[in-house]
Amino acid sequence: MAELARRQRRRAALVAVVAFAALVACQSVQWSLASEGPGAFVVPGGRRGALLGAVAATFAGNREALGYAEESNRIAAYNAKAKQLNDAADWYLFELQPLIFPTGRIMEGITEDDCDAMGASCPAIANMAQVSEMFQPVGASRSGQITLSKPERDLFSPLKILAMDSVFDPDVADDLREDSEAFERTALRIGQSARKNEVQNTRNNYKDAQKKLNQIFVKINSATGLPENSPEYLTPMPTGPLDDTLENNYYWKRRHDKWLVKKKVDAISKGNKSARFYAKSIFGDDAVSWDYRGDRATEFQQ
Repeated sequence: MAELARRQRRRAALVAVVAFAALVACQSVQWSLASEGPGAFVVPGGRRGALLGAVAATFAGNREALGYAEESNRIAAYNAKAKQLNDAADWYLFELQPLIFPTGRIMEGITEDDCDAMGASCPAIANMAQVSEMFQPVGASRSGQITLSKPERDLFSPLKILAMDSVFDPDVADDLREDSEAFERTALRIGQSARKNEVQNTRNNYKDAQKKLNQIFVKINSATGLPENSPEYLTPMPTGPLDDTLENNYYWKRRHDKWLVKKKVDAISKGNKSARFYAKSIFGDDAVSWDYRGDRATEFQQ
């Protein structure tokens, strides 16, 4: 019954959108690889291309979503969230995973039984406090500004926006919304189990959430049709031990190297805006400047 109701809602939405499209003489849109450059987001033709972006604009009255009737706005909306999600995947893999699965000399010779006996002095248990803090909602500051947790800001919110802000057609948006909600519920359990110092449950929740996020990435890539070498392609994360990944997978090793440089730039640029502007000049080619003039600093100095 639930599936039947869902199909009926989709059919009704499609009929309404077609009527709306006729009234405003909306034409099917294409995002051209030629016009947007290599790796641009190509919207499928036919119903998907014509209806992409119309539902939220029509029924929610969302001014920003209405703007997505312009193909350049849809491209910009997707590309911005794709970058945010790829950065969040780096955080999930390179920062969160080592806390939940400490390896190397840190845990050398320490069994699970030893860890239980050691209590808070065991590295795996000691890290639980830091993991819990990452998932802790911060709330409002004294100035009234809402501050979100890292997962809320960089994982949950971008996925919700992609599902709700008319970037994809109704079918894809429905699936993405359901998958995102399931991922969020599972990911939040990472913080909940970490607060209880439940190491094994935290690890299980991490793996379950990672699997769900990878599945979402695959679905989004299928909807966009982007090639793997596109900067906006959402690369699923490897699920094995991180040490093995960095040793044997060149792509992820290079991505880890760039992530380390980004962390350094972020840390230094908090008190020095010039550090981010001239990031490549200061930190090397793996750094990303916030302004292209910073990337080309030597040319401007000649």
